[in-house]
Amino acid sequence: QLNEITDEMAKSSNSDQKAMLLVRFVETAYAPAGMKSTFTLAMQIIRRNIPVFRTLVENVYYDEKPLEFQRTFVEFCMKRDYESAINYWTSRLDSLTKALVAVMSESIKTRKKN
Repeated sequence: QLNEITDEMAKSSNSDQKAMLLVRFVETAYAPAGMKSTFTLAMQIIRRNIPVFRTLVENVYYDEKPLEFQRTFVEFCMKRDYESAINYWTSRLDSLTKALVAVMSESIKTRKKN
């Protein structure tokens, strides 16, 4: 399923569609983890902050080879190397968080100047 979602994302040129496919990827990846409360919280945050998520997709995520990231994550999972998959996922989220903060900070600075 994760590979199918990733293939759909590779074919899409629409940012909104890519954002929704990314949400589906996260939902599909997280669901088997047995972390229902964490998963539910993450999905609530994403769904309530779609404009922020769209900014992430448009300005951060797709500049950093996301499909390569997703495929590598899936490869770890298919090899049942779950520790590496989790570490890879976590490091990627840390990187994306820092990049998103930088994009949002720049946006705030630009608005203050205007």
